[in-house]
Amino acid sequence: MSLIVFHRLFPTAFKAVAIGISSLLLIIVSLMGQVRNIASISGGSSKLVDLTDNLQVYFGGPYNVAMAIETKILYPQVQHLSVLFFDIFRPMIGVNIFVKHLPYTYSNIFFNQRYYYTNQETQILPIIGQGNIFFGYLAAPLFSVLIVCLAYYLSIKINRTHSLAMFYFLSLVCTRLGMVMGQNTMNIINDLSYNLFLFLLIYLFSSFFVFKKEKEKEI
Repeated sequence: MSLIVFHRLFPTAFKAVAIGISSLLLIIVSLMGQVRNIASISGGSSKLVDLTDNLQVYFGGPYNVAMAIETKILYPQVQHLSVLFFDIFRPMIGVNIFVKHLPYTYSNIFFNQRYYYTNQETQILPIIGQGNIFFGYLAAPLFSVLIVCLAYYLSIKINRTHSLAMFYFLSLVCTRLGMVMGQNTMNIINDLSYNLFLFLLIYLFSSFFVFKKEKEKEI
């Protein structure tokens, strides 16, 4: 969304910026894979294979989904309602102040425990795996469906709004929701808290203040 705004404001420099950002993103993903100790699936013989395998981490690929399924088997306590409660309310701005000291644990912590068998917490639990943990195989897509419905609702609001600020932030949120397959409720709720709920609160509050330029008195 920021690139679209940049294109509208600086059309001549947009191509160079887009290429630069795309290249930077590929480098960042590659470096993050190394920092997060993601194993080389090709044993280092093919950078392309390793890159595509690293990308599956961020798009809820089959390996991470399989790890999520095994998490439920190895750590049955992850299915407890307290974990679901913490997954939803702990990342929420404002609410997190009241619940952060509760003796509960994220499902993502159990997932990383299965992934590394250590205290390292760098992998993202895929939302389909999170749904399976709490609702079983048949209802595993429930979280995903709710997020998609929210995205459709916001898309309708985008088409009807005449406010540039509202258009920008709602489009930003919808873009983020479009990454749902590689995310989970913790990432999404935290993002919604900052980019949607907080923005709407400020936007609603600002609507009570109207500044009018006083006309100069005629002499």
